[in-house]
Amino acid sequence: RLEPAASPISQRALTKRKKSYTFGVYKAAKIALGLKKTKTVSARAGNAPAPSSSRRAFGEEGAGLSSRRGVSAASPHPGTPSTLNLDVPKGPWHEVEDPNPWSGPPVPTAGPDESAEPFMTESPKTLLNGFALQPWEGTAVTGPLVLAVIDCGLVDNAVCPDKNRPDTKNLTEDERVFHMRRAVADALKTPLFAFALRLFEGPKTDQAVACDRFLKRLLKGCGGAVYCSIGEPPGSAKAYEKMTDSKLAGAALFLRVFLVRFAKRYPQQHGFVHPVVDSPEQRERLITTLGEGFQSWSFMPATTSVPAAIVVRMTNDGVRSLVRAPQPHSWIAVNHFYEFCIAQPSRELSGHPSIFIIDLQKLTFSIYTSSNIKAIAGQLIAAMFHPEPFSAFVVAHAPSAIQFVWGVAKLFLTESARQKFVIQSGSASTHFHKTLGVPLDEIPEAVGGTAKDKPLLSAADLLRVRNQDEAVAAYVDAHGADVASHKAGTFLAFSKLPRHLAGSELFRVGSPSEPGTPTSPGTSGDTGDPALDLMRRRRFGGALLSASKASSSARASRRATPGKTPTARDLRVKISSLAEKLEKAGVVSAAHEAARAAAVAKLR
Repeated sequence: RLEPAASPISQRALTKRKKSYTFGVYKAAKIALGLKKTKTVSARAGNAPAPSSSRRAFGEEGAGLSSRRGVSAASPHPGTPSTLNLDVPKGPWHEVEDPNPWSGPPVPTAGPDESAEPFMTESPKTLLNGFALQPWEGTAVTGPLVLAVIDCGLVDNAVCPDKNRPDTKNLTEDERVFHMRRAVADALKTPLFAFALRLFEGPKTDQAVACDRFLKRLLKGCGGAVYCSIGEPPGSAKAYEKMTDSKLAGAALFLRVFLVRFAKRYPQQHGFVHPVVDSPEQRERLITTLGEGFQSWSFMPATTSVPAAIVVRMTNDGVRSLVRAPQPHSWIAVNHFYEFCIAQPSRELSGHPSIFIIDLQKLTFSIYTSSNIKAIAGQLIAAMFHPEPFSAFVVAHAPSAIQFVWGVAKLFLTESARQKFVIQSGSASTHFHKTLGVPLDEIPEAVGGTAKDKPLLSAADLLRVRNQDEAVAAYVDAHGADVASHKAGTFLAFSKLPRHLAGSELFRVGSPSEPGTPTSPGTSGDTGDPALDLMRRRRFGGALLSASKASSSARASRRATPGKTPTARDLRVKISSLAEKLEKAGVVSAAHEAARAAAVAKLR
């Protein structure tokens, strides 16, 4: 399970933080306004820095705190390079102290149009200056940008202990995350990364927790390596060849390359919805073109009992149809299938990441040929588009010949994927029941359980679903509907928060008509965008929020007179009012920090 690691520091922080959000935001706002000084943080015994009071004030979860603390000078692993002893970083999850310089291309804010470069080409490999491009890396836009990122990463992200870029494979998990945040500090502040967190880690997950989970996901796939250890000069064929080994490339460079193709799949200029790949007409054409190519594939949605799963119940006809499926249409379909498992709330509902099930019960021995296995592996090349989303690959009803099959198939898998394979002679329900503890009556009958009321989705059903809608809605809720105009750092401003927060009375002291706040009775905090306003009313209950705002406004009018300079008492009332709203709204730590920044601008 990719849960943030618990540490003594985080546990101590959680134990001490028994007060409400009201107290925390009140203290934070006083610090922001210069009314209270922050305490100096010093290292404790055992090289563990204490949590800062400002960190506690913003109510961030202990898991997010533990992995963003400073790294002590004494490494727990003999022979590993020591790093600087830093204080606990202050501020929100996207802020990094002492970032590693990056002189290469910034994270894209737009993807190429289909007319300039198709989403996927028909060739599985295309050479560009000696570098083998994947089907989604076109030669017009994406490929050259990937090469520019790699060439810069070979220098800026190279292992160099003298520049505080050590080999992190033998460091602790928290130390790796610390270095990972340094290495990609600029990327953390971008709209594309914020959207990726909501897609991969859940639209409702606290962004600090989501960031830690996502970075740990990447680090695990790269063998714990943050920095690049390729050791070859930029532009060389050997350097490009070694880039296929994620342990050598390092998680920081992997993330930067991934964000280039992620921007192509989810173009920010179109609100993270690809105008061609995600269009209903194109999906229907894809279903028609593929025909029976994925007849053996079905999909299990996530429930409170079981995680989402791709279920491939192979038959002889299914293998032949899959091998004949035309490319790149088959690759685009496989990418959609993986995105289904990425976007499904598996962890939130069942506590377990998604699973890939391959059932071999109906296959005959004659189908296990090397050519068929290689052809199927070629159809699954799009599985490398996204970071690995599965906790296990369960091979059910495996015959005795599986050793031969496995010996060939594993050559086409990443090391992280090979380590997740579970070979079983019976049904996949054994893994759910014995490993995950799921009762048989809650496991669908299609995978060996006894639940008859849990049907699976077909490939055609799934291809008609747009998997990123919940993540897009959550992003718009947090940052505003004008996604195309969002820039790195600035999109995190308080003005882009949901209006039921921006309408707090704290921002109306001395200015009853402050821009961005409701100024008349009955105003529900609408943004002016009909689609966004409708979505917010559905997700947050506009009528209830309007009533709450009206009552809060009435209370505020009795406490402070608009138009005059606020007194210290007025300020305390406004801060407490804001804190109450934040607590009721269940706002995440990023919003706390945005509130602090807005308080500085409005009231200092």
